[in-house]
Amino acid sequence: MKVGMDKMKFSVITPVYNQARFIEETIRSVLNQDYPDIEYLVLDDGSTDGTQEIVRPYFDKVKYIRHENIGESRTVNKGYKLCSGDIVGVVNSDDPLFAPDAISRMADCFRENPDTLAVYPDWVSIDESGNVLDWLELPQYSIETMLKEFNVMIGPGMFIKRTALESIGYRNESLKYTGDLDVSFRLALLGKISHVKGFLATHRVHGQAASSVGKGIVMAEEVARLCKVSLESPLLPRHLLPEKNKILGQAYFISAHYTRKGGIDYYKQIAKALRTDSSFVRKRLIGLAKTIPYRIWPHLPLILRKNIKKLLKRS
Repeated sequence: MKVGMDKMKFSVITPVYNQARFIEETIRSVLNQDYPDIEYLVLDDGSTDGTQEIVRPYFDKVKYIRHENIGESRTVNKGYKLCSGDIVGVVNSDDPLFAPDAISRMADCFRENPDTLAVYPDWVSIDESGNVLDWLELPQYSIETMLKEFNVMIGPGMFIKRTALESIGYRNESLKYTGDLDVSFRLALLGKISHVKGFLATHRVHGQAASSVGKGIVMAEEVARLCKVSLESPLLPRHLLPEKNKILGQAYFISAHYTRKGGIDYYKQIAKALRTDSSFVRKRLIGLAKTIPYRIWPHLPLILRKNIKKLLKRS
């Protein structure tokens, strides 16, 4: 069904799991939007911290759905299937919308760019108390810039045409941490995504949510996998084919920084970058190699040790 640009219905999905502390602020940020046609679904993924009681006073304004714990990606996909809007977006339970005209601004962008598949705004990083930590102003992305730069900050506040969402097949439930980023890449492969200027969304930084070593390793693997899958897509622009190794090598190098710097997994990702495209990482690796702790050296993959020695001899 073609989206009527003058009569777009927006569906907002909030997956929540044990976020009683923040969920009410997020709900209010959605209910206070000035856009006239919003369907709001709150999907409780089996919370045990009293989230349901916090949401209860809003039952007449939101569709509250509770189920046993199934994980965020499956919960979001359930919301996608249950909602009825022409345009669909996820607003996380601890990431309130930043402006009351956020959705109106998204709608304006869709009207001005009828061929766009999704829109995304600038966003604000906030702490647990809602204090602003940073202002993230984003560029206009395309699949080419996303792959070449591979430092994609699309996150909170993205809204997607239902038809486009159905075309890409919702979130990949096998991804633990990068499901939303994966959706962004698949949309950009399919067509145009548009940047909405203005700080309209937030991402909350939790003190208790500091990245663990285990999470970092999984993040590194998922980020590199995302790039590899995108490069293998039949939708990849043909002019990028000669640059595949360079792009993937850069992705491996960047993914290393999700792991503990100086740890064995960090250097494993660096080794993959070197094997994939040595020209991209050569200069960086020379500086990096000179800082490798002596205690780490015996535990590095043999191929990495050999290549590091070659680099140091040439430098």
